[in-house]
Amino acid sequence: MSIIPRPTVFWQRYRLIILIILLVLGLMGFWLYALSQQSRPFVVAMASMPVPASEVPPKDVEHEMPLSASQIKADSPTLAGMAFVDIHCLLINKELDSFGGWFPNDVFPFTRLLDNKVNFQLGMRETLLRSLLVLRENLSRQDRTTSALNANVQKAYGHMSVSPDSWMFPRYEKELRKTIQLLNQYRDELKNGKAGFFSRADTLVRLNEQFASLLGAETSALTAPDISMFDSDDRFYHAKGVAYALYEIYQVLNFEYASVLEKNDGHKLMQSIINQLEHAYFEPDIVFNGDDESWRNNHLKQLATRLYSVRQKMNSVNSVLQHRAASSAG
Repeated sequence: MSIIPRPTVFWQRYRLIILIILLVLGLMGFWLYALSQQSRPFVVAMASMPVPASEVPPKDVEHEMPLSASQIKADSPTLAGMAFVDIHCLLINKELDSFGGWFPNDVFPFTRLLDNKVNFQLGMRETLLRSLLVLRENLSRQDRTTSALNANVQKAYGHMSVSPDSWMFPRYEKELRKTIQLLNQYRDELKNGKAGFFSRADTLVRLNEQFASLLGAETSALTAPDISMFDSDDRFYHAKGVAYALYEIYQVLNFEYASVLEKNDGHKLMQSIINQLEHAYFEPDIVFNGDDESWRNNHLKQLATRLYSVRQKMNSVNSVLQHRAASSAG
């Protein structure tokens, strides 16, 4: 009579159950990995802004949907602002349509644990809110003190300003879709000549001021003393979401403000901002916040250094624009 070792008996008896458990664990691991992935930067290619053949497109540009703004010509002043609206709608849509959708208001325990994507989306939202604020107060108004606010832009800003963790009454995804709808209505107004988009030097100054202020807050958060290990990745991914949205917006601003920048020799500074923002997107396996003498990297300081450089260049663009404006007035 042969004796079968106990492990072999156990395997023969429970192998189906073991294989099912391993398969379920593997599928859950893949699902969690897919959920945790953030949106990646892409090149905004427009007819009047061709991408140089020698330039290597970053990340997943070849898989991105083309902007409808790609057909806009620089010599069509009545279509000014359409690319600006398009990039905001595209960025919001990308998050809503991403695997798992909008995370900050998710009530399921598994997805709430994936706080990297939560903070990334919150950082991106904060950037778009600053941008829409300037669109409401400056870009869509010929005169800030006397012109009426554009109703569609005002409502779009209001819907996006709702608490991002609201999951019911209202559901934040629904508010974002209303934001897109209203921005597209404003876009139709621009197309039909019923609304304005005023890409003057002073409105670019306002945008730079808002974004420089935001980057100041992000760099302060990244370089604050005594950041806990559990808080490091939250701050890193929030700032990364800010940089991601700014990278896309500034590509469009370089197009929308082409004549202003050309007149003020600002194209090189704007291109430098875009390049620095592209380099601000990196993905460490583990976010470390090591001190200067530690063997570990300090990813927070690396990102803060790049964002600080971007902030300085934004201030430089404003200095150039304001100096030229003062010289013209004199």
